[in-house]
Amino acid sequence: VAGGSGGEGEPMTSFCRAAMEAHVAEYQRFFGDRLIAVYVWGSGHRGEAVEGVSDLDLHAFVTKRLPEDEAWFQENRGLLEARFPGTAGLSRPLLADVRSGLIPGAAVPAQNYAVALGFRLCFDATILRGEPVIIAPEVMPFIGADFARRGFESVCDLSRFAAGLDTDNKTDFDLPSAPALRLRKLARLAVIGGGWYTVATGQGTSFRGADVLPVLRRDFPGHELFLNQTERQYIAPLPDAEAATLLPSYTDAVARFMQTLSDRFPP
Repeated sequence: VAGGSGGEGEPMTSFCRAAMEAHVAEYQRFFGDRLIAVYVWGSGHRGEAVEGVSDLDLHAFVTKRLPEDEAWFQENRGLLEARFPGTAGLSRPLLADVRSGLIPGAAVPAQNYAVALGFRLCFDATILRGEPVIIAPEVMPFIGADFARRGFESVCDLSRFAAGLDTDNKTDFDLPSAPALRLRKLARLAVIGGGWYTVATGQGTSFRGADVLPVLRRDFPGHELFLNQTERQYIAPLPDAEAATLLPSYTDAVARFMQTLSDRFPP
Protein backbone atom coordinates (compact mmCIF):
# COMPACT_ATOMS: atom_id res chain seq x y z
CA VAL A 1 0.00 0.00 0.00
CA ALA A 2 1.36 3.40 -0.95
CA GLY A 3 1.13 6.39 1.34
CA GLY A 4 3.42 7.90 3.92
CA SER A 5 3.96 11.15 5.62
CA GLY A 6 3.47 14.57 4.15
CA GLY A 7 4.42 18.00 5.33
CA GLU A 8 4.49 18.55 9.06
CA GLY A 9 2.37 15.54 9.96
CA GLU A 10 3.84 12.56 11.74
CA PRO A 11 4.82 9.54 9.63
CA MET A 12 1.96 7.17 9.08
CA THR A 13 1.56 5.00 12.17
CA SER A 14 1.65 1.22 11.97
CA PHE A 15 -2.01 1.28 13.02
CA CYS A 16 -3.01 3.49 10.08
CA ARG A 17 -0.94 1.47 7.64
CA ALA A 18 -2.42 -1.81 8.86
CA ALA A 19 -5.93 -0.33 8.62
CA MET A 20 -5.34 0.80 5.05
CA GLU A 21 -3.92 -2.57 4.03
CA ALA A 22 -6.86 -4.44 5.56
CA HIS A 23 -9.43 -2.22 3.86
CA VAL A 24 -7.71 -2.40 0.48
CA ALA A 25 -7.55 -6.19 0.77
CA GLU A 26 -11.29 -6.30 1.52
CA TYR A 27 -12.10 -4.10 -1.47
CA GLN A 28 -9.99 -6.38 -3.67
CA ARG A 29 -11.55 -9.54 -2.24
CA PHE A 30 -15.13 -8.43 -2.77
CA PHE A 31 -15.00 -6.41 -5.98
CA GLY A 32 -12.43 -8.52 -7.81
CA ASP A 33 -12.31 -7.63 -11.50
CA ARG A 34 -14.77 -4.78 -10.97
CA LEU A 35 -12.20 -2.87 -8.92
CA ILE A 36 -10.43 -0.10 -10.84
CA ALA A 37 -8.69 1.77 -8.02
CA VAL A 38 -8.60 2.43 -4.29
CA TYR A 39 -7.67 5.91 -3.08
CA VAL A 40 -7.08 7.48 0.31
CA TRP A 41 -7.77 11.18 0.50
CA GLY A 42 -7.82 13.92 3.09
CA SER A 43 -5.64 13.70 6.18
CA GLY A 44 -4.55 10.14 5.39
CA HIS A 45 -3.10 11.31 2.09
CA ARG A 46 -1.57 14.43 3.64
CA GLY A 47 0.28 12.51 6.35
CA GLU A 48 -1.75 14.36 8.97
CA ALA A 49 -4.04 11.58 10.22
CA VAL A 50 -4.16 11.06 13.98
CA GLU A 51 -4.93 7.62 15.36
CA GLY A 52 -8.29 7.55 17.14
CA VAL A 53 -9.27 10.96 15.74
CA SER A 54 -9.07 10.89 11.95
CA ASP A 55 -11.32 8.94 9.64
CA LEU A 56 -9.42 7.05 6.97
CA ASP A 57 -11.11 8.31 3.84
CA LEU A 58 -10.63 5.21 1.69
CA HIS A 59 -12.67 4.95 -1.49
CA ALA A 60 -12.98 2.19 -4.07
CA PHE A 61 -13.83 2.90 -7.71
CA VAL A 62 -15.53 0.14 -9.66
CA THR A 63 -16.69 -0.51 -13.21
CA LYS A 64 -20.28 -1.11 -12.09
CA ARG A 65 -22.37 -1.48 -8.97
CA LEU A 66 -24.34 -4.61 -8.15
CA PRO A 67 -27.35 -5.07 -5.83
CA GLU A 68 -25.30 -7.15 -3.38
CA ASP A 69 -22.85 -4.30 -2.79
CA GLU A 70 -25.02 -2.71 -0.12
CA ALA A 71 -25.32 -5.92 1.91
CA TRP A 72 -21.53 -6.31 1.73
CA PHE A 73 -21.05 -2.74 2.95
CA GLN A 74 -23.48 -3.09 5.86
CA GLU A 75 -21.95 -6.38 6.97
CA ASN A 76 -18.27 -5.51 6.69
CA ARG A 77 -18.03 -1.89 7.82
CA GLY A 78 -18.77 -2.93 11.41
CA LEU A 79 -16.29 -5.80 11.28
CA LEU A 80 -13.48 -3.57 10.05
CA GLU A 81 -14.40 -0.79 12.47
CA ALA A 82 -14.14 -3.30 15.32
CA ARG A 83 -10.63 -4.23 14.15
CA PHE A 84 -9.59 -0.61 13.58
CA PRO A 85 -11.68 1.61 15.89
CA GLY A 86 -12.29 5.18 14.85
CA THR A 87 -11.20 4.79 11.24
CA ALA A 88 -14.63 4.53 9.54
CA GLY A 89 -12.61 3.27 6.60
CA LEU A 90 -15.07 1.25 4.55
CA SER A 91 -17.24 3.16 2.10
CA ARG A 92 -19.71 2.38 -0.63
CA PRO A 93 -18.13 1.97 -4.07
CA LEU A 94 -17.96 4.87 -6.50
CA LEU A 95 -18.29 4.50 -10.25
CA ALA A 96 -15.04 4.98 -12.13
CA ASP A 97 -16.72 6.73 -15.07
CA VAL A 98 -15.76 10.23 -13.92
CA ARG A 99 -14.59 11.57 -17.27
CA SER A 100 -18.11 11.66 -18.73
CA GLY A 101 -18.75 14.89 -16.82
CA LEU A 102 -15.83 16.60 -18.55
CA ILE A 103 -16.91 16.13 -22.16
CA PRO A 104 -18.29 19.15 -24.04
CA GLY A 105 -22.00 19.58 -23.48
CA ALA A 106 -22.09 17.72 -20.16
CA ALA A 107 -24.83 18.86 -17.79
CA VAL A 108 -23.65 21.38 -15.19
CA PRO A 109 -24.26 19.09 -12.16
CA ALA A 110 -22.34 16.26 -13.84
CA GLN A 111 -19.51 18.61 -14.73
CA ASN A 112 -19.31 20.09 -11.23
CA TYR A 113 -19.18 16.60 -9.71
CA ALA A 114 -16.52 15.41 -12.14
CA VAL A 115 -14.34 18.46 -11.64
CA ALA A 116 -14.60 18.39 -7.83
CA LEU A 117 -13.92 14.66 -7.62
CA GLY A 118 -11.20 14.81 -10.25
CA PHE A 119 -9.44 17.64 -8.44
CA ARG A 120 -9.52 15.69 -5.19
CA LEU A 121 -8.21 12.50 -6.79
CA CYS A 122 -5.39 14.32 -8.57
CA PHE A 123 -4.28 16.72 -5.83
CA ASP A 124 -5.60 15.59 -2.44
CA ALA A 125 -5.44 11.80 -2.65
CA THR A 126 -3.01 8.90 -2.95
CA ILE A 127 -3.81 5.90 -5.12
CA LEU A 128 -3.27 2.75 -3.07
CA ARG A 129 -4.15 0.15 -5.67
CA GLY A 130 -5.11 0.09 -9.32
CA GLU A 131 -4.97 2.66 -12.09
CA PRO A 132 -5.78 6.40 -11.95
CA VAL A 133 -9.45 7.13 -12.49
CA ILE A 134 -8.63 10.56 -13.88
CA ILE A 135 -5.42 12.50 -14.49
CA ALA A 136 -4.54 16.12 -13.81
CA PRO A 137 -4.45 17.39 -17.43
CA GLU A 138 -8.11 16.41 -17.79
CA VAL A 139 -9.10 18.48 -14.77
CA MET A 140 -6.85 21.53 -14.89
CA PRO A 141 -8.77 23.40 -17.63
CA PHE A 142 -11.68 23.66 -15.17
CA ILE A 143 -9.61 24.81 -12.17
CA GLY A 144 -9.52 28.51 -11.36
CA ALA A 145 -10.76 31.16 -8.98
CA ASP A 146 -14.45 30.30 -9.47
CA PHE A 147 -13.83 26.62 -8.71
CA ALA A 148 -11.76 27.51 -5.64
CA ARG A 149 -14.44 29.89 -4.42
CA ARG A 150 -17.02 27.10 -4.48
CA GLY A 151 -14.72 24.87 -2.44
CA PHE A 152 -13.93 27.67 -0.03
CA GLU A 153 -17.56 28.55 0.66
CA SER A 154 -18.33 25.51 2.80
CA VAL A 155 -15.18 26.07 4.88
CA CYS A 156 -16.07 29.71 5.39
CA ASP A 157 -19.70 28.88 6.20
CA LEU A 158 -18.68 26.35 8.85
CA SER A 159 -16.30 28.84 10.47
CA ARG A 160 -19.06 31.45 10.57
CA PHE A 161 -21.46 28.97 12.15
CA ALA A 162 -18.84 28.04 14.76
CA ALA A 163 -18.39 31.71 15.66
CA GLY A 164 -22.14 32.29 15.95
CA LEU A 165 -22.23 34.60 12.93
CA ASP A 166 -24.69 32.26 11.19
CA THR A 167 -27.48 30.60 13.13
CA ASP A 168 -27.73 27.60 10.78
CA ASN A 169 -25.01 25.22 9.67
CA LYS A 170 -25.21 25.47 5.88
CA THR A 171 -22.67 22.70 5.33
CA ASP A 172 -22.73 18.91 5.42
CA PHE A 173 -20.05 18.88 8.13
CA ASP A 174 -20.34 18.84 11.91
CA LEU A 175 -18.16 20.38 14.59
CA PRO A 176 -17.01 18.17 17.49
CA SER A 177 -18.24 19.18 20.94
CA ALA A 178 -15.08 18.19 22.87
CA PRO A 179 -12.86 21.29 23.18
CA ALA A 180 -9.66 19.58 21.98
CA LEU A 181 -11.28 18.11 18.89
CA ARG A 182 -13.23 21.27 18.14
CA LEU A 183 -10.08 23.40 18.35
CA ARG A 184 -8.25 20.99 16.06
CA LYS A 185 -11.14 21.04 13.59
CA LEU A 186 -11.15 24.83 13.49
CA ALA A 187 -7.40 24.90 12.89
CA ARG A 188 -7.86 22.45 10.04
CA LEU A 189 -10.55 24.72 8.60
CA ALA A 190 -8.02 27.55 8.64
CA VAL A 191 -5.50 25.41 6.74
CA ILE A 192 -8.05 24.12 4.24
CA GLY A 193 -9.44 27.60 3.68
CA GLY A 194 -5.88 28.70 3.06
CA GLY A 195 -5.47 25.84 0.63
CA TRP A 196 -8.42 27.08 -1.40
CA TYR A 197 -6.84 30.53 -1.38
CA THR A 198 -3.65 29.09 -2.89
CA VAL A 199 -5.72 27.37 -5.59
CA ALA A 200 -7.62 30.58 -6.36
CA THR A 201 -4.42 32.60 -6.65
CA GLY A 202 -2.51 29.99 -8.65
CA GLN A 203 0.00 29.36 -5.86
CA GLY A 204 -0.67 25.68 -5.26
CA THR A 205 -3.04 22.73 -5.24
CA SER A 206 -2.11 21.21 -1.86
CA PHE A 207 -4.01 21.25 1.41
CA ARG A 208 -1.08 20.08 3.54
CA GLY A 209 -0.30 22.51 6.30
CA ALA A 210 3.39 22.37 5.40
CA ASP A 211 2.54 23.63 1.91
CA VAL A 212 -0.24 26.08 2.77
CA LEU A 213 1.07 27.88 5.85
CA PRO A 214 4.25 29.28 4.22
CA VAL A 215 2.12 30.88 1.48
CA LEU A 216 -0.21 32.39 4.07
CA ARG A 217 2.71 33.73 6.10
CA ARG A 218 4.12 35.41 3.01
CA ASP A 219 0.82 36.87 1.80
CA PHE A 220 -0.59 37.79 5.23
CA PRO A 221 2.37 38.92 7.35
CA GLY A 222 0.09 40.64 9.85
CA HIS A 223 -1.43 37.29 10.86
CA GLU A 224 1.75 35.58 12.05
CA LEU A 225 0.49 34.90 15.59
CA PHE A 226 -2.75 33.37 14.30
CA LEU A 227 -0.88 31.20 11.79
CA ASN A 228 1.60 30.06 14.45
CA GLN A 229 -1.30 29.03 16.68
CA THR A 230 -2.94 27.25 13.76
CA GLU A 231 0.28 25.36 13.03
CA ARG A 232 0.41 24.15 16.63
CA GLN A 233 -3.21 22.97 16.66
CA TYR A 234 -4.13 21.59 13.26
CA ILE A 235 -2.77 18.03 13.60
CA ALA A 236 -2.56 16.69 17.16
CA PRO A 237 -5.26 17.71 19.66
CA LEU A 238 -4.15 19.76 22.65
CA PRO A 239 -5.19 18.72 26.17
CA ASP A 240 -8.87 19.49 26.75
CA ALA A 241 -8.22 21.98 29.57
CA GLU A 242 -5.81 24.02 27.46
CA ALA A 243 -8.05 23.77 24.41
CA ALA A 244 -11.06 25.04 26.38
CA THR A 245 -9.22 28.24 27.31
CA LEU A 246 -8.09 28.87 23.73
CA LEU A 247 -11.33 27.95 21.99
CA PRO A 248 -13.43 31.16 22.31
CA SER A 249 -10.82 33.58 20.98
CA TYR A 250 -9.52 31.19 18.33
CA THR A 251 -13.03 30.47 17.05
CA ASP A 252 -13.56 34.17 16.41
CA ALA A 253 -10.09 34.51 14.89
CA VAL A 254 -10.76 31.73 12.36
CA ALA A 255 -13.97 33.39 11.18
CA ARG A 256 -12.16 36.72 10.80
CA PHE A 257 -9.31 35.11 8.90
CA MET A 258 -11.76 33.40 6.55
CA GLN A 259 -13.18 36.82 5.72
CA THR A 260 -9.66 38.14 5.14
CA LEU A 261 -8.98 35.27 2.75
CA SER A 262 -12.29 35.81 0.98
CA ASP A 263 -11.49 39.46 0.40
CA ARG A 264 -8.25 38.46 -1.35
CA PHE A 265 -9.79 35.97 -3.78
CA PRO A 266 -9.49 37.09 -7.40
CA PRO A 267 -12.74 38.54 -8.80
